[in-house]
Formats: sequence, structure tokens, C-alpha cells
Amino acid sequence: GTRGCHGREMIMPPPLSPPPPPSFSMPKLLVAGDVRGHVSQLYARVEAVHKSVGPFDALLCVGDFFPAKTAGSASAIPKEVLQYMDGHKKAPLPTFFLGSAGLGSFC
Repeated sequence: GTRGCHGREMIMPPPLSPPPPPSFSMPKLLVAGDVRGHVSQLYARVEAVHKSVGPFDALLCVGDFFPAKTAGSASAIPKEVLQYMDGHKKAPLPTFFLGSAGLGSFC
């Protein structure tokens, strides 16, 4: 063992082992471009990709999510989109969208 300053044997604690690495992993995101209101078509494709190469943690839509508002078009959000907003249909993944809101920009 090791002798201390008064000649007594010192008991040394075992060396500390490093902490285990954190179990955090980066989220796996699926990214889509312009949706333009075709939400059902998007989610059908998302489900197929999610099953084949997933799992994914979330869907990120960049670009125009709602259809473009044109002169003479109704200003209401399309029924297809409303079905997801009111809960009649459920998105396969948490969905976030960035970019031009298109029809939603009148809000």
C-alpha cells in the first residue's frame, strides 16, 4: 500500500470510472417541400417512407403548406386541411411547417 506522512498505511479509494455517455440521440426528421394543401397525399407518402426507412420523430414541411390564394378563390382553408385540424383525420407524425403560409396568410 501507500504510506502516509506519519508512516501509517493509507487506504486509497478505487479510481472513479468516467460516467456513461448520454443516451440522447438526435431526432430523426423527415422533410417535405411545398404541400399546397395536398395534406392527405403528403401523409400517404409519409406513412410509406416512415415504414420503409423510419422511424422518424417528426415531419418538417418547408415552403407553401396551404394552397396559393388567387384572385376569386375562396378564403377558407380547404376541407382536406380542416379534417386534420379538427381531428377527423390524424397525422402519422408530429408535423411542423415553415415558409409561406399561402392561403393561411390572410389570418
